[in-house]
Amino acid sequence: MKFKIILCLAVITGNLSFAQSTLILQPDATAGKDALINSATPTTNFGTHEEVSTYYWTNQGNWTTGRSLLQFDLSQLPSNAVITNATLSLWCNTTTMSTQQLHSGANNSTLRRITGAWTEAGVNWNNQPSTTSQNQVSLPASTSQTEDYLNIDVTALYQDIFGSTNYGVMLSLDVEDTYKSLVFASSDYTNAAKRPKLVITYVTDNCVTIQPDAASGKDALINSATPSTNFATHEEVSTYYWTNQGNWTTGRSLMQFNLSQVPSNAIITSAQLSLWCNTTTQSTTQLHSGQNDSYIRRITGAWTESSVNWSNQPSTTAVNQVSLPASSSQTQDYLNIDVTPLYTDIWNGTDYGIMLTLNTEDTYKSLVFASSDYTNAAKRPKLEVCYEFPSQLAEKEEVSGLNVYPNPVNDLLNITWYGNQKIESFSLLNTLGQEVIAINNLVASGSHFQLSTTGLPAGNYFLKIKTANEVHTSIVVVQ
Repeated sequence: MKFKIILCLAVITGNLSFAQSTLILQPDATAGKDALINSATPTTNFGTHEEVSTYYWTNQGNWTTGRSLLQFDLSQLPSNAVITNATLSLWCNTTTMSTQQLHSGANNSTLRRITGAWTEAGVNWNNQPSTTSQNQVSLPASTSQTEDYLNIDVTALYQDIFGSTNYGVMLSLDVEDTYKSLVFASSDYTNAAKRPKLVITYVTDNCVTIQPDAASGKDALINSATPSTNFATHEEVSTYYWTNQGNWTTGRSLMQFNLSQVPSNAIITSAQLSLWCNTTTQSTTQLHSGQNDSYIRRITGAWTESSVNWSNQPSTTAVNQVSLPASSSQTQDYLNIDVTPLYTDIWNGTDYGIMLTLNTEDTYKSLVFASSDYTNAAKRPKLEVCYEFPSQLAEKEEVSGLNVYPNPVNDLLNITWYGNQKIESFSLLNTLGQEVIAINNLVASGSHFQLSTTGLPAGNYFLKIKTANEVHTSIVVVQ
């Protein structure tokens, strides 16, 4: 099932540009977290040392390896941030070197992501955490004894860190042998301007994901066989027409998601509902069955989870209802159902939630999904809502004659162009501004074609459409 969407696209006349935010972190001794470790004193902690360095040098006639750990506090980054650029700056420590020298030797080194926990006051050589070479960053050998390494590109490294658990990075020599060193200032350094600095540029996708559990979820099953009974803690949301002790029974379900995470002045631009088949606890003792095409309708009256039943069920409206096709298998999941118009109505009115009901309530049919009470948390109902603010929408204008759908997209992005100008090129860029798909020498008005997104990592991309006089851009979400 495909839903056509007319996108509102920003029109710009220069290079591709997007509103973004920048976070600058250059902590002092109190807020900073870094430590030096060395093999000569393997149980000693150097959490307050004025340097972060890496070296291979002699210590009282014995060869010693030194490494350093750094961790920046990323809590100021919004949870829905997408890092587009990250740079790390390290300044040479010219005054308090542990090895009594500056940069020296063939000292090319590597920054690696740390994959285990450590504390600044407790880490030492013997208990140092593990690291991974994935998206590691290489530092070339220094060109002078006091070279500063400024604006090191650590974008991919910090995208990994922000996308997992932040344990920071480790600095170590590529080859740990024979008189070499890189000696930088730490967050404890006396000169505040030379402490390690991380600069992160990011955009936010203005999206929230709501997938509540039994405590915070609100859903209930109702049925005509027991019209005064409440099923608030049932592990399914379903709709069916089945026999119950020889009598025909109609089942429907109600769901309401808490939209409080969406700012009150926001405008919903997309909404997707995902429902997973309940394969274990069906009230009708079967899975999806029969000609079970169904509707999702907006509820127009109040109800409570703990008291709603068949007899007191609230009213609904068919305005902007969403049709679910008959299932293709007994255990089909219905994922990323486009409920944008439905939730636009809910957002602009009073939120009473939605009801799931069969199109035709007769003769052995059912759709049986997991509820917020389901034991497997991953299969509870999920609503993903994206939004913009009026000020953002005011800066945009509709591009007449351009259809782009579906968005989000799984495999093929359809593009239809009816504009007056010939399109010169289409391209898809990732959040780093790198072109991942490009099509040139395209066609004039009345053309339809497709971009394959198969194989692209899931995430946000920028669609760039160039005509003779303008460049149109929009965000495309690849799933």
